[in-house]
Amino acid sequence: MKIAIIFPPYNHKKFSENLKVVDEEFGVYPPLGPAYAAAILEKAGHAVILIDAKALKLSKEETLKRVVKFKPDLMAFMLTTYMFH
Repeated sequence: MKIAIIFPPYNHKKFSENLKVVDEEFGVYPPLGPAYAAAILEKAGHAVILIDAKALKLSKEETLKRVVKFKPDLMAFMLTTYMFH
């Protein structure tokens, strides 16, 4: 099975009272949960692509192009509250 795990692009509302580094680095962390899941799925024999759109600086359109090119049977997403619009 082909599985795409997607950490979608996101942005947040900048606040004037935040320190500059808070706004620049807000939510920047590796998607470890999805990476662990991808490793387990690969070990089980599945073809997996992990798209970290934030780290790769991909737009929604660029992310979608990668997914369409891979042609997954299943898609999984990592979303947290501040990323969900």
